[in-house]
Amino acid sequence: MVGPGLPGAFGVFGLLLLPGPLPGPLTGGCTPPGPIGSPIPNPLPGGMTLCRNPVAAFGLYGALLKERGEPLHFPGGPGNVFEGVDADLIGRAIRWAGEADAARNQAFNITNGDVMTWKNVWPAIADALGMQVGEDRPALLARDLPPRAGEWDGIRRKYDLAAPDLMAFAGKSLDYVDLLMSGDAARPPFLVSTVKLRRAGFTEMLDSEMMLRNAIAAMQQRRLLPPR
Repeated sequence: MVGPGLPGAFGVFGLLLLPGPLPGPLTGGCTPPGPIGSPIPNPLPGGMTLCRNPVAAFGLYGALLKERGEPLHFPGGPGNVFEGVDADLIGRAIRWAGEADAARNQAFNITNGDVMTWKNVWPAIADALGMQVGEDRPALLARDLPPRAGEWDGIRRKYDLAAPDLMAFAGKSLDYVDLLMSGDAARPPFLVSTVKLRRAGFTEMLDSEMMLRNAIAAMQQRRLLPPR
């Protein structure tokens, strides 16, 4: 099983990334609390759409600014504190939960193991895209980027990208990033405890800046984003 309350998209992430056949019936589950870092593109093979991928949204936003000779302006609002989780880390945790006796009939929270704000990790995102950090310019990507679909098409041709058109590539990722960035709304920290998971035996962690760098680099390598 996949953990109680786990949205289907998150379950797909984990199952797609399991290395090889399942060892048997899954008897435990891991629930991610927030944004997942993944280089998986839209649409997935078979036409399935990856609805929420902040890396795709940031990559699109950065590519459009960079092509105009601009730095990576920060589009968010207040510095809300949250946790993220890497898609590969979820896959390994789900595999562990399917095999470990300590995970039998249990549900666990899974995160990278650190906390962040978008403002604090923005320099890492900019550097991964080969850009400088720009000004604070609050924006709604779901409103501001679709009218620039023609510019994205030009970028695709210029760099011979394998990425599809803007909306096919982004899916619902632009709306998701707008929600994560919060606009003008300050929210209490949304944090969960992973103590139960660590005590049960799964102790892997990942720096969230490295997660974002890795996901962007993978998209660049696959020609889904322009080179750094």
